[in-house]
Amino acid sequence: MTAGRLSLLAAGLALVATALQLTLLSAWGGAGPDPDLWTFAALDAAAGRGHPLPPLWPLVAGLLPGHPATLAVPLGLSCTAIAAAATTALARLRGAPVFLAVGAGVGLAVLPEPAAFSAWVGPDGLLTALVAVTALVVDRVLVRDRPSPALLLPLPLLLGGVLLARELGPVLALGLALPLLLQARRQPPTAVAALIALVLAALSPVLLGQDWLPTGWEWMRRVDAALGGDVPREVPADVAAAGPLHRAGWILGRAPALWGLFGMAGYVAWKDRRAGLGLPLLAALPALVVWSEPRHIAVLAPVALAALAAHRAPGREGRLTVAMPFFVVALVRWPDVGAATRDQAADLATLRAFGAELCERAAPGDLAAGEPRAFVGCPLPRTTVPQAEGEGEGEGDAGPPPDPTTDGPAWKAWVAGDEPPGPDWERVAMDHDRYTLWRLSPERTGADRPCAESVPAAATRTFPAPPRHATLEPPCSPGHPPSKSGLQRARDRLEKRD
Repeated sequence: MTAGRLSLLAAGLALVATALQLTLLSAWGGAGPDPDLWTFAALDAAAGRGHPLPPLWPLVAGLLPGHPATLAVPLGLSCTAIAAAATTALARLRGAPVFLAVGAGVGLAVLPEPAAFSAWVGPDGLLTALVAVTALVVDRVLVRDRPSPALLLPLPLLLGGVLLARELGPVLALGLALPLLLQARRQPPTAVAALIALVLAALSPVLLGQDWLPTGWEWMRRVDAALGGDVPREVPADVAAAGPLHRAGWILGRAPALWGLFGMAGYVAWKDRRAGLGLPLLAALPALVVWSEPRHIAVLAPVALAALAAHRAPGREGRLTVAMPFFVVALVRWPDVGAATRDQAADLATLRAFGAELCERAAPGDLAAGEPRAFVGCPLPRTTVPQAEGEGEGEGDAGPPPDPTTDGPAWKAWVAGDEPPGPDWERVAMDHDRYTLWRLSPERTGADRPCAESVPAAATRTFPAPPRHATLEPPCSPGHPPSKSGLQRARDRLEKRD
């Protein structure tokens, strides 16, 4: 069977395995740890507005019709098929037998973290596919003494995609290109071509309006903070206070099976005297300092599985022995990851139903404030509200808050929070287990709801950070009292006549 047919076989089997898991977990409607943020980023990208997340997935999802959460599973399944096909081709290129090469591709649909990416609203599945395809192209370049330009031309695009997909993108791009860069003595043109590809990839954010240096890219702020001494927000305070070594041990303990898989893949690549094949796995090491979630390293699974499948162990039994830890990893981790995915999918389904009801009640030009996750099913433009609590990270207003009844955007805001922003706010009769919606009450102020004909400016983001006070068009700015009803205006005229 040709390599192409093997790749298609692996892609088909991976899709079947993934579909079975999505059915068991009731996750066909999407899941993931941050579906709200990626949804808002995709909508802002589609409207030409900025957002502080890595831009590749929002750009792709924003170009497609429909709600980003609805698109998540079709996109995820497509990426799973591509990643499985590329991993199988990569394993065969390295000399893996047929059954292990196909097993490596299907393994992406069985390993818990990469399998969960198929349902996630976010870039991890897309990044896994990019890593697999880029590693395949790099290996095809390595096996040729004089690689053709047709092989080298995709490298800048692939490395640029990897760089734009996640905060760890620059490290992954460098790790994937490292085997080529180390060919400076044996194949100088190849090393030069890889260096040029990296430079061109590094310029890709400039095309999206970002700075020339990574320190100026919006999505790299967390990395800058971590390198400046801050610790990831997921790390408990006692672990952070214990020092970097203790923190690294804690991060290793969160995904010991994945780290073990990568360690074994690197070892067998070195033992086979093909250490260059395991070099991209070095890109996982910064996760011990900057990133702490298993998903941040699981995107390298295609490289590890292909290295294990291609291990030159003696005989069929030896190769199966090397592959066994992979199945152990899947059995040990799958219940926890599956339960988390099921909970995320149920939460997202509830929020989308909640959002559908909100969108039926919301008027054109209404705004959102408070807890961002409450609006994933009805992504309204964001604003800040005077006196509002829980406006998200860093959304508090400086100084004494103004009177909300004279704040134009506040009259158009739906605020999600446990407590009302102030005494003039009333609870909206909508049920949700965690979120309560509040609106300014016209009855309490004796006026109709003002600014009814005003809408947010076109540049108003749905993304909650950084916090910004919305601007209305035509202006209905703070300091202007709410408009009175026609009956009240008639009474005022009569009083003046008297």
